[in-house]
Amino acid sequence: MLLAIIFYLLFRISNAEVTWNVSTRPIVLGKLVILTCDVEKLSGKFEHKKLQWIGKGQGQSEFLCYGSSGLCSNDNKYKVTIRNSSFDLEIQNFNVRDLDVVYTCAYGYDTFPKMLSWNTEKVLCKSFNIIDESDYRPENTHFNITLTEVYPKPFCSATSKSRNGTVLSESKVDVTTENSLVFPLKKAIISGDLQHGKVDLENCDRQVFIYCCLSMTLVTVLQKSDNVCSSLQETQDKGINPSFITAPIIVSGVCVLAIIMIIAIFVIRKGYLTTQQMRASQLEETKYLRTQETPVIDM
Repeated sequence: MLLAIIFYLLFRISNAEVTWNVSTRPIVLGKLVILTCDVEKLSGKFEHKKLQWIGKGQGQSEFLCYGSSGLCSNDNKYKVTIRNSSFDLEIQNFNVRDLDVVYTCAYGYDTFPKMLSWNTEKVLCKSFNIIDESDYRPENTHFNITLTEVYPKPFCSATSKSRNGTVLSESKVDVTTENSLVFPLKKAIISGDLQHGKVDLENCDRQVFIYCCLSMTLVTVLQKSDNVCSSLQETQDKGINPSFITAPIIVSGVCVLAIIMIIAIFVIRKGYLTTQQMRASQLEETKYLRTQETPVIDM
């Protein structure tokens, strides 16, 4: 009888209404997720000792956290935060095993069970395992990036920016998906090309970004420094850059050809004049000799 009285005093019917909702939206796998239980229509003072969280998944029920002390079954995984008329369940490192679970918040005899699943809440998986096998070149970048686990299917684009944030170029990239080991997570492969256009010493220190949209949420999948200043400087120092070689060669060639043509015309002209002068001189000399000849007198 005494135990029944104690039990009644601890968990007497309060006629309260309890509901819980997800406070962290969107839910991101690998991050902290908070479930908030609101207690309404209290007939008396909010008693911390009456609260508890229960989880039921895969055919098993588990007391996650209990009472005013916030005693939890796994302190590294769960934590309770108590407020005036509500209490939170903090779930660390939220993963796929924490989904498709019926979470129940209870205040005395008043309980509220609800399923937390992929379909009932907006769930994102931002892959932390990224395999980047892209080919970074001064003039363009060919992307080959694998996201081992992602959800839902992302839609992505590529952008290159200078150090001061100026956008240098943008391009869409292709995303193909296949099933991963954990349903409904996907393995995504990002491929495509980003043309950088003209590269000089002012924009050679740049950053390349891959932005992906996951269910209307923009996520930076990749941010990579792509400094090509040293290779560009070496190319210019060695004089390998065609833009620095072709123009001087053409100008020099034109000048040399013009000089050769002028010399040739001068030589030919001079030779022609010299021949004409010689012929004229010989003709004058012949005329002079004829005039000096002594006439023959017949005796």
